[in-house]
This record gives sequence, C-alpha cells and structure tokens, in this order.
Amino acid sequence: RSEDSQQTAWLRQKHSLHSKRQCGNALMSLLSIQQWEHSFFCEILGVCPVEEAKAGLSTGIGMGGGGRKGLVHLPQLEKELREAHEQKKEQASSDATLLLTSDYLDTALMERLNLPFDEDDGSNAFGYLVKCYRRILDYASKQPLVPVEVTAGETKRGGNVGRGSVSNETQSAAHVHLPKGAEESLVGLKKTIISYSGLVLAPTDMLEEKQQASCVTNACAILSESSGSSEALPSGFLKAVVQELDPETVKEAFTPIVNSVIANPRTLTLTNCLRPLMCLQNMTAVPELALVVAQHAQFNPKTAKDGMQLQMTMLLGPYLALTTNGKDPRFSNAHQRSQAVTEIRMRVATLQATISNTLFNMLKAGPKVQEAVLDWIANILRLNLERRKMQFDPVKVSSLGFFVNMGAVMVTLSMPYILSKKDRISTVNPRFLLGKSRVDYNLCTRLHTTTLDLKQLALRLEEEQEDRDYDVDKDEEDNEEDEETAGDSADAHHQQQQEEKAGEKEGG
Repeated sequence: RSEDSQQTAWLRQKHSLHSKRQCGNALMSLLSIQQWEHSFFCEILGVCPVEEAKAGLSTGIGMGGGGRKGLVHLPQLEKELREAHEQKKEQASSDATLLLTSDYLDTALMERLNLPFDEDDGSNAFGYLVKCYRRILDYASKQPLVPVEVTAGETKRGGNVGRGSVSNETQSAAHVHLPKGAEESLVGLKKTIISYSGLVLAPTDMLEEKQQASCVTNACAILSESSGSSEALPSGFLKAVVQELDPETVKEAFTPIVNSVIANPRTLTLTNCLRPLMCLQNMTAVPELALVVAQHAQFNPKTAKDGMQLQMTMLLGPYLALTTNGKDPRFSNAHQRSQAVTEIRMRVATLQATISNTLFNMLKAGPKVQEAVLDWIANILRLNLERRKMQFDPVKVSSLGFFVNMGAVMVTLSMPYILSKKDRISTVNPRFLLGKSRVDYNLCTRLHTTTLDLKQLALRLEEEQEDRDYDVDKDEEDNEEDEETAGDSADAHHQQQQEEKAGEKEGG
C-alpha cells in the first residue's frame, strides 16, 4: 500500500507538471510577437519599462514559467514609450501596453548598462551581458525555438530529422507554438548582447572610465576560468564578440586584458601563475586575439640587450622562469618531502602545458602570428648565445629554470610530428633558420668567408626553401589524387565483383 500511494503521488505530480507546461504553451501561443518580445526581453535582460507591480504581463511567460524577481525599472525607456504613444495619438489604456520590443532594445540596454549592478547581475556591465547570454542559452536548451512536429519514430525541428523513440511527455513538450518572428527576435537579441559585450571593453564614451576598467577586470577573471568551469565564457561567445568588432577596436579592447597578464617576477609563484596563463590560452584560441598578443610590445621586446633582460621584460618570461627554489619547508621533513616533490612536479607540468597550448594556438592562427612566434624563439636563442661558453655571466643570460621550461615547451610543440602516423620528416627543413636570416652571421666563426659570400648564401637558402615548400605542396596534392584514384578503383572493383556474383546466381 505504501508503494501504491507513492506511485499515485508521483503520477499526480507528473500530471500537474504536464498541465502547467501545457498551460504555459497555450499562453505563449496566444501572445502576439510584440507581447512575446516584451515578456522574453524583460526576462533575459532583467528589466522592465514600468514598475514590476504595474507590468501587467507575467515575465514568466517568456521563460516557460517561474519568472525572475527584482526586474530593474527603466524610467527613460518608459518615458520614450509614452512619448511614442502620444506621437501616434494613441492613449495608453494601461501600463501593460508599454512593451519592450526589438525597436527599443538598444535604448533599454544603453540605459541598463549605465545603472548600478549588484552581484546577482554580474557586478558590472560585461558580467551582466555574459549572464544575459547564458540565460538565452538556458532558454534554448529547455524548449525548442520553432514548432516541432513529432511523428512515429522521428522528430523534426527546422528541417533536421532525427530518429529515435519519443515519449508522450516529450511529444507534449515539443508542441510549443511561438509567435511568428520569435526566432528572429531571439537571434537579434543574441547579436545585440554580443555587440555590446565588445563595446563595453573598448575605451569608448558609452561607459565611465571606472566602469570600463571594472569590465576589463571582470573579463580577465572570466577568461582565466578553464573551459569546463561553470564560470567560463559560453562556447563561441568570445569569437562572436571579436567578429562584431573591427580590427582596430579589437586591439583597443583586448590589449588591456593582455596587459593584466604581465607579471611581477618577485610576486609570481607556481601557485598563482596559472590563472593569467589560462587567460592567455583562452584568448589565443581566437585567431584575431592571438594576433593582438603577438603584436603586443612585450610579447617579444626588441629593446632587451641580453637574455636576462629579455626574461624580465618578456610577456611569458617570468612564467617560463618559474621553478622550485628549494626553500619549501617540506623538503626538510622526511615525511612530507615526497608529497612536496609530487605536488611541485604537477604544478610545473601544468605550467609547461598551458604555455605550450598558448603557443600552439598562436602557431595555428595564421602566417603573421606564426612568424611572430618564430621570431620570438630566435630572439631567445640570439640573446642567450653566451650560454655556449664554459664560463658565462649568469646576470646576462636567462635562468636555468627558464631553459628547462622552454625545452619542455619546445618538445611539446614538436610532438605532433613525433607521434604522427604519417611520414612528416620531409616537411622539416633543417636549414630553415639560416634561410630566414634569423642567425647573426657576424657572431659565427668564419673560415675565409666574406660578407658578400654570406649574403649570397642566405639568398640561395631562401630560394631553396621556396622550392622545397613547392615540392612539399605538390607531393601532398599528388598523394591526395592517388588516394582518390585508389578509392575509385576499389569501388569499381567491388561493383564488378557484385555484378559477377549476381550473374552467377542468375545462371544457377
């Protein structure tokens, strides 16, 4: 009897939820596009053109029930809406007719971004816009944006057909009748939020200097989160923001974020180094931002005179120099020594992996960024030539920890070639550095070689590199053609075998 009563209670609860969902869908199907936009925009943006008690429409309709509390009143928007009614010589019958539609979306956002924010709203304009974007994704994941037809054994959404069993509950939830134009309104809201997210980071007149600085700080904090974190930026958000801005604005908006990564070597430790490096890794995953990093004055400073100056002034220098200093008190305790060594090894490995991922992102970001990374490597080697000597001045060369980490990073970057199943040795040119004139020949030992001979050598090596690149590209094209030809031959042979078997069956 106890089990029966529990099952009966569960069925009643399920029926109640089912009825509420049907009721919500029915209400949504009765709304006009203007009413739906008002309800949806107020819910996503957390605003209302009139005081919430006079709103007239339930803000829970747009999100399928259970609306947010504490919507922010926008008096300037309310005034503009009332003036629009007066110009049309229409008397607003009630405050419920003052609707926030697509035509007033920019007005609402501009006013909201200049009002105070609390912690629930993201603390600043950028955090607020990111939260609004997350609400849209949450809404889209809970119910379809367009009507869905459910038939036996398959579901259809926007023309895409996916097979599989569909329960009765799924079928009822799938029939959400939105007003015509609702999907376009949602896409428009997403684009508007993305556009303003870039503008609040750029030094414009839209926000006060203090507010804009707060947005940059918040963006750094969010970009420092790993991709699996709930606090990280939604997938594709950063790339979409960059695509909405012109290249010059992108540089102005994100250079301050790169500046925040510049670390003081005296305060940087293996404990606090990962978050700024994660910020760089997430930024360089977008090619346009990888170019911003590569063009930053401190990515590869040309003013450094020796290896130690380069290490101290370079963007990644203090991070590459991190290593154990042997002063950990756990080293002197026999019971804690093993744990300390294991922990430090893990931290160093994570440090090296994050730097490797950042550089790997940059190498995939296009020819300009690739060239910048290669110049960065060449500059490190050139300013540390003193390390070839048996006795060198440690004040003029990069530290041992720097080169230990740099070596690990270089090995990691070469792993795709080492572990590749294809033979890629032909794509490696051992004289690449010479051909690109990255070596200062004046520092090399010469045997009866003039300066003119060296220039001719460099020119010849560059020509050889161009010919080599052409041959490699040609070989890759020939291999692709051979694979296609082999595939066609195999298909023809298989078809011939099938025809022969069919002929034998008919003959039998």
